[in-house]
Amino acid sequence: METVQGLAAELSDTTGDQPVDPDRVAAVVTSPGPFVALGRLQIPAIGLDVEVGNGVDPNTLTLGPGHWPGTPLPGRPGNAVLSGHRTTHTAPFRDLDEMVEGDRITVSTPTGTATTFVVTEVLLVGVAEYTNEVLAQPEDPSARELTLFACHPEGRLTHRIVVHAQVPPA
Repeated sequence: METVQGLAAELSDTTGDQPVDPDRVAAVVTSPGPFVALGRLQIPAIGLDVEVGNGVDPNTLTLGPGHWPGTPLPGRPGNAVLSGHRTTHTAPFRDLDEMVEGDRITVSTPTGTATTFVVTEVLLVGVAEYTNEVLAQPEDPSARELTLFACHPEGRLTHRIVVHAQVPPA
């Protein structure tokens, strides 16, 4: 069993551009830390007002929606991605299928900075294709987008419901 620290130490001892075996990286054992709130998610159209956690690990998603690591934070340029459950735990995304174009989504940081997004699209994607759909970054590097997603239909793993939203141009 490898650890993150062990793999990092080995890689730091090399010089140049050394390829990393993807199987070794996948085998690294990690455990999620405590729930860390990144902010608050509010969607008046479906009566949602919850904290957003850092990460999409089971510990975080048990307590509410989580921010996909490696995507920008909501409100920053790029596509911020939030995942949540529809039927288990707190079921924050139970009613994503009721959202329509034009609905507003507000994400606030712990310091109180709020960004409001407007829904541009609600779609269903097969489970095999959803990561490409939700992680796609905008062509315009200054665009600020938000993607929410969850399993669809409720309690099934065959598809994902995906809600795309963006900060309207000034």
